[in-house]
Amino acid sequence: MNLKKNHYSRRALALLLTLVMCVGMIPTAFAAQQNSYHDPAEHWMQASGRTNELDANSVVTRETFKCGECGKATSFEVFRVPEYTRNGQPALSRNVKYSDGTMVDGVGKGDTMDGIPGKDATYTGYHYTKAVCETCGGINTNMSKSEYGYLKNVYWLYDCAAAFTQELDETVSYEYTDDTYHTVTTKGGTYCAFCYGTNHTVSRKLERHSMVTEVLPQPANGRFATVEKCSLCDYTRYDYTAAKAVVASYEDNHGMFEMADGHTLLRYLEAAYFGVVTWEIVPGTPYERAILGEVDKTSPEYRAFYQKICAGAAAHIKKRIGKERQNVKGPITEINKESFWDLIHEAKNACGQDMDAMLANLKDRLVSMGPAQAQNFHDIIHAYEDLADKFGLWDAAGIMKEYGCSDDGFIDFRAWLIAQGREVYFAALADPDSLADVVPYGDCCFEQLSYVGDYAYEQLTGKSAYDQTDWSAYEALLMKLEQDIVYKDGIEFPREGADLKKYLPRLCAKHPEWDGQTRWNLQLKEIRDLIHAGKDYDRRQTSNKKKRSRGGEAR
Repeated sequence: MNLKKNHYSRRALALLLTLVMCVGMIPTAFAAQQNSYHDPAEHWMQASGRTNELDANSVVTRETFKCGECGKATSFEVFRVPEYTRNGQPALSRNVKYSDGTMVDGVGKGDTMDGIPGKDATYTGYHYTKAVCETCGGINTNMSKSEYGYLKNVYWLYDCAAAFTQELDETVSYEYTDDTYHTVTTKGGTYCAFCYGTNHTVSRKLERHSMVTEVLPQPANGRFATVEKCSLCDYTRYDYTAAKAVVASYEDNHGMFEMADGHTLLRYLEAAYFGVVTWEIVPGTPYERAILGEVDKTSPEYRAFYQKICAGAAAHIKKRIGKERQNVKGPITEINKESFWDLIHEAKNACGQDMDAMLANLKDRLVSMGPAQAQNFHDIIHAYEDLADKFGLWDAAGIMKEYGCSDDGFIDFRAWLIAQGREVYFAALADPDSLADVVPYGDCCFEQLSYVGDYAYEQLTGKSAYDQTDWSAYEALLMKLEQDIVYKDGIEFPREGADLKKYLPRLCAKHPEWDGQTRWNLQLKEIRDLIHAGKDYDRRQTSNKKKRSRGGEAR
C-alpha cells in the first residue's frame, strides 16, 4: 500500500511540474497585456531610429492572422504603441499613415510630428501597429500585398476604438490648503486596452477638514490639551485650555481660590471631592490654610472622577470651537455677486500683491467649480468693470499711475481696482479721492484678471466665455449690480488742472510725482464738451455751498 501511494505521489508531482512548465511557457507579453497596465508616456524609452524607438515602447501580444507569405493562418507577434504628436493631432489628419512618414497613397511623404511624450508630445487616441509572422518572419504580412507596409519594417496607424477603452482606477488624495479646508484631488481616466495609450483626468475641489477631536488632560501643567486632527489630510492643530476655565472655582466657608492656577485648582478639587481637605489656623494670623490629603489615584472612584473632569473639559472646548466655526464660511461652490467678492477676498488674502499667484489661485478655484461658475465670474467681473467706467475714476487712475492713463490702461486699472476687494471698489466709486488710502503696486494694472474667467472656461470646455455671454442677461446683471453702487456727484466728468486738484485733493497730495497733466484728447469735441460741462457742474456746486453757508431763505 505504501509503495502504491508513493508511486501515485510521484505521478502527481510530475503532472504538477509539467503544468508549471506549461504556464511558464505562456508568453510574458500576454501576461503583461492582461495584468501589467502602465502608461507608456511615463516609462518612455528613447532609441536611435524611429522604428527602434517604437519597438522599445510597444505592448507586445501574440495573435493569429493569415500570412500572405505562408499562405495560412499562423501566429504573429504584434507590436502596438500609442501615437504621440507635438500638436496632439493624429498623423492621419494630415493623410500620413506610416511611421516613416509615408502617406495613405503609399507614395507621398509627410510629417508625423512625433515627439517625446510628457515633454513635447501628447496622446492622439491612435496607435501604431506592426506584426511579425512567427513562422516565416515576414513583417506586416497580415496586410494586403498591395499595401505600402507589406514586408517593410514600419508601423501603420489605427484608431484606439472606443469598444476597447478601459477605465482607470480612480484615486483620491487630500492635501492641506489652510486651517479650514483641504484640497481633494481625484485622478482617473481611460486607456486603450491594446496600446495602453492613456487619457488622464484630474479634478480638484475644496472641502472642509474632517476633524476628530481628542482631549488630553495635562495635570502637571494645570491644563487640558485639545488635539484636532483631520482624518483625511495631515492637518493637525493644538489648543490648550487652563483647568481654571473648565472647573468651577472651589468655594466653601473657608474662602475662595479664584486666584489659584490651574494645577493648584485641580489639586484642591481632587481633595475636596474625596473629602481629604483639612484646615488649620496660620500661626499669628486670623487666617486658615488648607492641608490637602493624599488621593488614591489608582482607585475606580478616582478614574470615574477624572473621566468626569475630562468630559467637562471636552464639552467646554467643543462649545468654544463650535462658536468659532459658526463664523467660518463654507467653501465657495457657485458664483454670484456676494461670492464673487468673497472669492476675490480669499485670493487677495492668500496672495497679497503677487498678481501672478492671485491669477493662478482664482483660475484653479473656478476650474474646480465647473464651466457655469467660470462663466458667471467672467460676466460679473466685466459688469463691475463697465460700472466703474467713469471719467472721475479715470482721472484718479492717471494720478495714481503718475503719468496719465490710456484707454487700455484704464481697463486694466479697473481690473486692478476690483482685485483690491469689495470695500476699496465701492469706496472708490463713492469717492475716487478715497484711493489716497490705497497703496499702488504693479503700475495699478491687472490685465489678466479680466480674462481669468475666460481662461477657466476655455480649459473646461475648449470654448471662449466671451462667445457664451447672454447679452440680454448681461444687461439685467448690470442693472442688478448698479443698485449697490453709490457714485460721487460729478464722477461722470473729466477734469483738468486746478479743477482736478479741487475734486481729488487728497489723492493729488498723496502723489506729488504726478506731473499735473491729464492728457485728455482735446481734439475730440465730446471730451471738450464734457470738460466744460464738468466746469459748469463744479461751479454750480460751489455756488450752492456758498448759499448754504449764508443760511436758508427767510421764513
